[in-house]
Formats: sequence, C-alpha cells, structure tokens
Amino acid sequence: MPILYFENQSTRRLIPLGIHENTTYFYTDSNQFYEFLAFDIRFPHKWRLVGRFERQDISYGFSSLSPGARYIYVLFLRMTDEVTFGIQRIDLVERKEDEFRYTGDISEALRINFERVTMRSGPNGKLVLFDRSLVQGEIPLWTIQLSEEASKTFTVSYNPIGVKGKNTARNGCLFTVAVDPVNRCFAKLMSPRKMLVYTESRMWQEYEIPPEESLHDIFGSDGFPIEENRAVHETFGRHGHRAGAMQTRLTFHDLNGTVVARMLHMDRKNTTAVVELECSISSPLRMFTCFWKKLQRDGYSDEVSQISNFTDLMKLSFDKYAVKTEETKMVTENMEQLEIQDSRELESMEMDFELD
Repeated sequence: MPILYFENQSTRRLIPLGIHENTTYFYTDSNQFYEFLAFDIRFPHKWRLVGRFERQDISYGFSSLSPGARYIYVLFLRMTDEVTFGIQRIDLVERKEDEFRYTGDISEALRINFERVTMRSGPNGKLVLFDRSLVQGEIPLWTIQLSEEASKTFTVSYNPIGVKGKNTARNGCLFTVAVDPVNRCFAKLMSPRKMLVYTESRMWQEYEIPPEESLHDIFGSDGFPIEENRAVHETFGRHGHRAGAMQTRLTFHDLNGTVVARMLHMDRKNTTAVVELECSISSPLRMFTCFWKKLQRDGYSDEVSQISNFTDLMKLSFDKYAVKTEETKMVTENMEQLEIQDSRELESMEMDFELD
C-alpha cells in the first residue's frame, strides 16, 4: 500500500507500538481494522499510515514492532466455523505482507491466556507472549518462532520463568516487570527499595536502591511510591493466582530492554524515570548495557545490530577491546563454546577502557 501523509484528526485512542530513532509508531483499533501510524517527532504534524490489518471476526489480536522497525507483527486468533491462529507480518521497507500459519495442535494454543498476555518481538522472527499480571508463582512465557520457508508457518513453545524454591515471600511480589522479555529477563518489585531480577545466567538476583540514595526528588517518596493502604482483588483459576487490581498509581513500561517507571499524581500530572539495574559490574544486565553502549559509540552499530544474545555481545567486545595476551586470545578464539555463568570467569581478562 502507498504511504499516506495526513494531519492526525482521529478521535480514536492511539495505542503505543514502539519507537525507533526519530520515528514513533502507534496503532488504532476499530471494528474493521488495525491501522498502524507513524510520525517523525521532529515533524509531529505529519503522520503516515504505514499498514492496515483487517480484524473482522478476530477474537484476539496483538501487535508488536521489531527492534529495528523493519516489521510489524500481528498475532491473531479468529474463532468462526473453524479456529485460525496466525501471524501477519507487515514489511515496512519492502511494503509487502506475509501470513504465517500455526500447524501445531490448536488445543495447545488455546491454553494461552489471551485475556492477559502481552507480545514482544525480537530479531530473526522470534516473538514472545508473557503474562505479567501474576504476583506469585512462575511467570508464563511462550516463545514463537517463524519459519521463512515457503510454507510460512510458526511454532509455539511454553518456557515459563521459574521460581526459586518454595519461599512464599520470595516468590510473591508487588509488581512483575518485563525488563527484556525476548531474552527472558524479568524483575519482581518486592518492596519500595528492592527488586529481584531474573536472567538466564544468574537466575534470581537481588537489587536494592543504595542506602544513601532516595527517589524523593523523582516521585516524592524514599523508594518507589507504593501506598501503604491498597486493595487487592484476588482471583484463583487454572491460569494461577492473580491480583486483579491494586490501589497504586505506579506502573512500569518496557521497550527493547529499557524500563520506565511512571507515576500518576493526584493532580493528574505524570512523573517518569528510567530504571537502571547497576548494583555492580558483575551484573550481566549491567555488563550487557555498558558493552552495548560502548560499541555503538565507537562506530560498530552495524555489527551490534546483528547481535541477539549476551554471548555474542561479549565475543564482539573481546574482539574489539581485549588486550591480546595469550590467555585472552585463546578465549576470543573459542568464544562460541564459552558460557559465562559467573563474573569470576572474567577476572583474568584485561580491558583497555573503563565502563561508564
């Protein structure tokens, strides 16, 4: 479809989809279509219609923007005379669309709690669905992988984020926060000043706001603004134990590994703050962020854009920055077999720059 420019005069609600460089993406939901819109933040009066998806007879639909803003994915469940579970991929560069069909057991797909899941997309046709409404127990997460073969199909696998032991206090939380769901990184806000953070290499680790620091200048409270008096509507069902509502004006929002905390004040004004997990350099998430920013800043953006996991990022970092002793040379040559499980594995590596 051709690109159409117009001044946005729609009264329909704009639903955020993503942001890439200077372009912000939204979509609107009507009875007939999902319409995908974009505008350059430098020219906010000039909107573009970049895609449209016909949603007739669609029972559930979820949209996500790929990290490089090349694709918009629409996962849909159509329940008419027969059940159709599919994904529409809109290519924003080549201006074409592809539809992928689910070929597995449809009864397995219907185990997904479509009422509560959120979708995010990663590189190489990888999508995830996750449920962050649970306040206790494992975090449901489904991984979707598209096949680029002529058949255009996709698979769905259930890979939940597990809990540690049977400690009820440790497994329960005030909020579940999606830090980087595609790479299976989640957090649990346990108290106004403490979070538990899950990564594949470290499992659940505790993070705290340093004792000498306060969030009073940001939110007007010492830690995250959690009201002392709050009401919880609890539900129990086959999908788990849920908090249906909480009396709090704090919410968390994620986009490609960035987490923003948003506070709605009594005067309806908003306060937002980026949440950075940087308790120590031994944190895998902190290391990932530092190396990523350093490589981008030093002109390796093209190589960084091809990276999809922590090990590949570390390999590129060693290739670019490691002092070439015999020991580090051996590590870089065999990085494909290296699985970083503990920060002590990095103590013998000399790096010729300081992380900031």
